[in-house]
Amino acid sequence: MTDPVSRSGSRLAMAGLVTAGVSVMLILVFLLVDFLASGTSPYIGAVTFLVLPVVLALGVSMIAAAIWIRVRRFRAARRPITFWDLLPWAGMEVGEPRRIALRMMTVGALSFPFLGVMAYQGYHFTESNEFCGQLCHSVMEPEYTAYQLSSHARVGCVDCHIGEGASWFVKSKISGIRQVFAVMLETYSRPIPPAIKELRPARETCEQCHWPAKFHGNQLVDFPHFESDEKNTPRPVSMLVRTGGADPLFGDPSGIHWHMALGFEIQYVATDEALQEIPWVRFREIQTGEEVIYRSDGKTSVDPPPEGTLRTLDCMDCHNRPTHVFRSPDRAINNLLAREPELARLPFAKREAVAVLSTRYATKDEALAAIRDRLRAFYSENYPAVWAGRREDIVRLIERCQEIYRTNFFPKMGSDWRAYPNNLGHFEYRGCFRCHEGRHVDDAGNPISHECNACHDFLVESTLPDGRTIQAVGQFTHPVKLEGIHQQIRCSECHDGGPARPRTCQGCHAEQSGFREGRFEGLDWLGVSIEADVMDGMVDCTDCHDLSERRSLERIAEACVTCHDDETYGEFVTMWNDDFTERIAALRAEGNARTVELLDRLERAGTLHNPDATEAILSAIERRAREPVAAATPAPTGGQDEPGPETAE
Repeated sequence: MTDPVSRSGSRLAMAGLVTAGVSVMLILVFLLVDFLASGTSPYIGAVTFLVLPVVLALGVSMIAAAIWIRVRRFRAARRPITFWDLLPWAGMEVGEPRRIALRMMTVGALSFPFLGVMAYQGYHFTESNEFCGQLCHSVMEPEYTAYQLSSHARVGCVDCHIGEGASWFVKSKISGIRQVFAVMLETYSRPIPPAIKELRPARETCEQCHWPAKFHGNQLVDFPHFESDEKNTPRPVSMLVRTGGADPLFGDPSGIHWHMALGFEIQYVATDEALQEIPWVRFREIQTGEEVIYRSDGKTSVDPPPEGTLRTLDCMDCHNRPTHVFRSPDRAINNLLAREPELARLPFAKREAVAVLSTRYATKDEALAAIRDRLRAFYSENYPAVWAGRREDIVRLIERCQEIYRTNFFPKMGSDWRAYPNNLGHFEYRGCFRCHEGRHVDDAGNPISHECNACHDFLVESTLPDGRTIQAVGQFTHPVKLEGIHQQIRCSECHDGGPARPRTCQGCHAEQSGFREGRFEGLDWLGVSIEADVMDGMVDCTDCHDLSERRSLERIAEACVTCHDDETYGEFVTMWNDDFTERIAALRAEGNARTVELLDRLERAGTLHNPDATEAILSAIERRAREPVAAATPAPTGGQDEPGPETAE
């Protein structure tokens, strides 16, 4: 029998050998499975290149710990130690255990280069698209699905999100550790917030393939669009987009890509997390140092910038969704009907498809079932002849809508077109109008350019004298005449990607029209009810509001006099407005959050749309404000002075 000193650490060493040997064999098995499998699995890769190498390293560490223990024991016993005493089988009886240990030692010796290979492969696996998009499947499903359908589907995730260089690699891995714990503890955000603030500057990523000096000139862009009427009337929009560029061979920087010219720098301050509210913009000539500051908050260039995120404009500030694009129902159905025109011949296909896709659902299964049931019910109940004769087209419309939902809507993560503004353009989101809205001015009052033809020209069909039809530059004709204040409305205020609003005043001004008709929620706590305005049904919106001019109290008063032929009626309007404004201000200053919220809604609804109702609501709030509030007193604790039931308040 060997002495205890010689046997010290043997069991730990043997356990380490077994652990290392088993992990090596499993790695070889998984490598063989991955090689023979028809497709790649992120889970096999994670086990092969991340989990098992850690187990292998653990086994090697156990062997090292056993050697360290043995060295300490030999030194404590004041005995000389040789190389052979450090071997894992040292101290064992001659026989089978030592033969097993010898074999396992061979495996352990091979584990060191194996660990190096696995570490290298593990590094590459963590850089793979499968690792980024599929390992945390439910969390990254929206982004990975959109990525696979994008124009950058052959560009690796890390090429944009990390780029080259050790510093950003280390930063990404540290961030990845935090994200792993967030997934394990389910503390991640839903939806995942945009990564624009964490991305490297575009010059270090995007411009490895795209560069601002490249000149694109003008580009023809066609946008399919269909009305939400019964015939799904096509109204395609064609425009010549002035993409431009900054190549000196083609002259001075021009077009949209003028923003990225190398001779100057544009910075801005955003006051919100989504970078949609931009009250401060600075333009600076790099060579001369001259700068101009534009503001939309009414302050001058000498005033300090507003608090917020200061960014230097780069590609990502406009192309903020170059890959992870979630298409709106309106855009997705427009593309579908243009691609499959036979579906556009189904009555109200555009309206019904957009409506069913825009509805919020708790789960994807619920959504797919609702899409099927609602479209079936609509056609079977309202168009039985179409349901009987064109069943296949209706089924195909249902299947296409379900596919659109699968690839653009992710209710578990709260991800769809509503969660991620797309700054490219200004149709469904503010986009360009964050700065180019005419409200940002310099100290001299000069605004940032906001002319339409600075970025694009609309193309309309024009007939030549010989009868040929061509696309020529012309004026875009909006299907609804826009004049006065409506000319200043952003496209995205009406076109939000969901169902089209009715082309009536009530379609956009539901609160105002509802109040005029006697509908105003949240009055139960006041104990008051209201009725429709006395003029409801007798006077149309345009009888009081001149749409060719900006809204003004004077114009409304003039309209009253025009109908009633009595100056007194104009004075009534001014008197009511002044009285309501003064009382609302006083109540707002003294009221609680509930009162303030109601007053906000009342002002949005328009006090003059229903003066009697406004008077009733304000009077009720004022009465409640005058009611005495009973003073709160501590509850009695007992004793002779404790009041009986007949005296307790």
